[in-house]
Amino acid sequence: MADKIVVIDSEFQACISAYRSSLETLQNAVQVYEGAMNALRNDWTGRAFVIMLAKVVDLVAKIKASYDRVNDAISELQNTSALFEENENALKGKFDGLDAGSKSPFGG
Repeated sequence: MADKIVVIDSEFQACISAYRSSLETLQNAVQVYEGAMNALRNDWTGRAFVIMLAKVVDLVAKIKASYDRVNDAISELQNTSALFEENENALKGKFDGLDAGSKSPFGG
C-alpha cells in the first residue's frame, strides 16, 4: 500500500473536462442519429422502416443510459477532488498549529 498519495487538482479537472466533452459528444451523436432517422422516415416506409426504427430506438436508449454513467463519473471525480482538498486543508491547519506552537514568545 502506498505511504503517500499525491493528488494534483489540475489533473482531476482535466479528467472531469474530458468526461464532459465525452458526454457532449454522446449527446451530439444522438441528435445526429435521431435527425438521420427522421430523414429516413420520409424516404422509407413499411417493414424496412419499422425494423430500422426499432434498432434506432434500442441504440439511442443504450446511449442515453450511458449519460447517467458519465454524469456519475463526473460527480465521483468532483467529490474525490473535494475530499482530498478538505483533507489537505485539515492537515495544513494541524501543521500550521505545530509551527506556531514551536515559536518562542520572546522572538528568538
